[in-house]
Amino acid sequence: MFKRFKKSRLWLGYREFKAWRYIVKTCKRERNTEKWKSLKLRVDWVGRIYTVINLGQNDIGESNAVKNLKVIERSREINTYLESLGFVEIISPFISPLCGQCGNTVYVEDTKCPHCGADLRHQSYLIIYSPLFNNFTLWYLIKFLLVIGALVAGTIHFI
Repeated sequence: MFKRFKKSRLWLGYREFKAWRYIVKTCKRERNTEKWKSLKLRVDWVGRIYTVINLGQNDIGESNAVKNLKVIERSREINTYLESLGFVEIISPFISPLCGQCGNTVYVEDTKCPHCGADLRHQSYLIIYSPLFNNFTLWYLIKFLLVIGALVAGTIHFI
């Protein structure tokens, strides 16, 4: 019976919530360290870790695939640091190009920024490391609270 419970969405959602709490606590502890500041990492209240990677002037004419490889290469030090914190299996990176003039994220295929109309060369990239949530979603939480509320209401009504 316990094997069955370990495969249930309730147990998996609890484990994801526990992993998220670990990320938030670790980021709170680490954000004042020299290593965190030297990598220019920031964290928001949801637990997403983000930073901006700037490419050099010699990378302007490169294709998008080459630029993405250079961004991944420059983020290697960040990845090893996050691995040392134990975040390897519980976060996922997302890379998005930034407009150099207004700072908004844009699509890789865009040649002009849809927000300010500036010519894009994708010299800055935003990397967001966000927690993985497969079972602990907002819809799952709402359904869980509705079921618990119905059980409590039914118990109160029949007592």
